[in-house]
Amino acid sequence: MTLCPSSRRICAALLALSVCMPALPATQLFLDDFDALPGNNAYQAALPTAPWRYQALGATATYVGPSQASLQRLDGASVLRLNDLIGNEQRKGWSTTEVFNVSQGLRLEARFNTMRQSPTTGIDELLEIWFIDATDLQRFDFVGLSTPSFGRDRIFTSMSSPNLDGLDTHFDFQSNTWYRMVLQASPHGNVRASILADDGHTRLISTDLGHTLADYAGGIRLGFGQSMGQPGRPFPTDSALDYLQLTTAPIPEPDSVVLLLAGLAVLGLKTAAGSRRGNGARP
Repeated sequence: MTLCPSSRRICAALLALSVCMPALPATQLFLDDFDALPGNNAYQAALPTAPWRYQALGATATYVGPSQASLQRLDGASVLRLNDLIGNEQRKGWSTTEVFNVSQGLRLEARFNTMRQSPTTGIDELLEIWFIDATDLQRFDFVGLSTPSFGRDRIFTSMSSPNLDGLDTHFDFQSNTWYRMVLQASPHGNVRASILADDGHTRLISTDLGHTLADYAGGIRLGFGQSMGQPGRPFPTDSALDYLQLTTAPIPEPDSVVLLLAGLAVLGLKTAAGSRRGNGARP
């Protein structure tokens, strides 16, 4: 394809604009920075009865109610300390009463500290966050960190129930360290589960869960909690949650540049064709 000089100038200007244009700011839809215990009308005692890890697909952790939690301060932040005894194949936590529309894309982020993971202080799923279908509790996406083998191993785990996709793999996270846990999807992109460094940008591990938010046409609720595998008796869990925040997905995302370039190619073809016709060329 050969563009006329004016077309090349237009395309170059639009390309420069697409590269330099900053992402539009996301809109905040929900924020809990845990200066009070979960309660009032914001949360309900409900989470899916589902595997505690993707590797445990076929087994389930039964939801048994809210976590035993307390308000504390850690490194200057007010935190919700999730320090509980959880029984064999059980889950505790909360989900939001509010339902969120998925049409603009969503980004759920939890800032948390891993505390000390060991057989005496905390094992198994120290934190998990959820997108939950507002009309069916058993349709969900979740991402979590786990310390199986009685607190000695380190696992990143995630799962999507609509298509049973997920990832369960070793991930060498550290005790007493701040991280960000994220579930995110653009309006037409797949849901992704990630762990970020505490700078909020450096992606440490991530996986594509193989479906879009369109599978939740009735909207979603947010969830967070902890779960236990099969240690044989109740064991402690431990983490500290600084905040839980939901925003619309920021736009444009990287794929938007690709779409813009495709549009420029179409524009160039049309402009070139119009120039030929204007010069007496046959269509």
